[in-house]
Amino acid sequence: MKSLFKFNKELCTACGACLLACIDQNDNNIDNGELFRHVFTIEEGENIEYFSLACIHCNEPKCLGVCPKNCFKKEEGFIVLDNQNCIGCKLCEKACEYGALIYGNDGKANKCNGCIERYKCGMDSPCVMVCPTGALKFNK
Repeated sequence: MKSLFKFNKELCTACGACLLACIDQNDNNIDNGELFRHVFTIEEGENIEYFSLACIHCNEPKCLGVCPKNCFKKEEGFIVLDNQNCIGCKLCEKACEYGALIYGNDGKANKCNGCIERYKCGMDSPCVMVCPTGALKFNK
């Protein structure tokens, strides 16, 4: 599936720099687990794989079509969520195969917006900028 962000698990070391950059940029409430990006390790025997996961802004996003309140829109390749009218039905969460949707204390959906405001100013997303190995890239 083509997306706005590319992740190369072969280059990832699970250092967490992308996660910290995301938290800093978005002022996420980490005490409530309201994180747009997750970094984790999967170990199977001697095989170890590292992942950094957030909304990848799919070209054909399933979340876009299932929201009864039309809270999602595609803007310059980004999947943007305006959760003002969100009713917390979680249909978008069920539709997203990447687990990118989170729900805050208000019961409304939230997710990575790709730092679209930075993109509009010609800057990369902080998660991409701080990745020391180049595992996370913007697919321009």
